[in-house]
Amino acid sequence: MLADTDLSDPDHKPESVKVLATVFKNGKEYSKKIYTVHSSEHLINQTTSEQGFAFDKVQKYNADFQEFVDVDRNVEIKNLDRFQIYMSATETLHHTHSQETHQIEHVPVQNEQGGLLSLVQSKAPGVLEEHKKTGTIQIESRRLLVKVCISDLVEKHGFYPSSAEKLALAKRIITTFPPLRVQVEGKGGGFEHFYDPSSHSGFLELRLRNIRRKLEAGQRPASCVSLC
Repeated sequence: MLADTDLSDPDHKPESVKVLATVFKNGKEYSKKIYTVHSSEHLINQTTSEQGFAFDKVQKYNADFQEFVDVDRNVEIKNLDRFQIYMSATETLHHTHSQETHQIEHVPVQNEQGGLLSLVQSKAPGVLEEHKKTGTIQIESRRLLVKVCISDLVEKHGFYPSSAEKLALAKRIITTFPPLRVQVEGKGGGFEHFYDPSSHSGFLELRLRNIRRKLEAGQRPASCVSLC
């Protein structure tokens, strides 16, 4: 006896569901609407069909953490799910992770090292003094350094900077402050604990998420980039 639904049937189509998706272009909210789709891949295709822009990442609302988190583009989709879709202008987007990593490896961080030093000297001179006197940076100073850097990043690129911008900042930090370079078993570039593009995690990403969470909860005005 045949099953009621034969999933091997090439003409079979998954059941459609309704989801709410907010679309961001270059980090700025572009639209928010309900889509009727049968998969997350279908949703991405529906929202990123406009010419001149290409898919960057997708986030899904996690009820346990009460915030949007990065997910794979083939994540399970259910009725009334909420998503955020991010797109970047095609001329600035790295189309694959391998291409992104390769190109960012050649970001001229040395040329911007002076800018980071000036920023820290202005906003957190104690960090430089500690580094000069001891040759190290303690946890509290590292936290302050992250706050200063993220405040500057948000001021320049908004609350949703691109992966390339976050990774370039992570590289500038360990170039300017070599004691902060951390490699596990000699692998990696030593910047991954500040920002890892493969998992979208690290100190910089955590700070950004905390700021966005406060904004979404109405605890901060939209223009706030406070270090607190």
